[in-house]
Amino acid sequence: MDMLLQAQSENKDTSIIIGDDYEEFCQSIIKEYETNKNTIYKIYLRNKEYEWLFLKNIKNKLNKL
Repeated sequence: MDMLLQAQSENKDTSIIIGDDYEEFCQSIIKEYETNKNTIYKIYLRNKEYEWLFLKNIKNKLNKL
């Protein structure tokens, strides 16, 4: 959206940004979003795994006291 607004403010044709195939442009935006979303989700899951291991370790140490 920012790219389109920038083109509009500069009185440029949107085809400079979108190209000749607007459907392909939209699909590329969606694909990029999904890729980034998957990466962030993987990082989130990894952090949850480490958190679980950390808490399990603490619990084991407390049980030994």
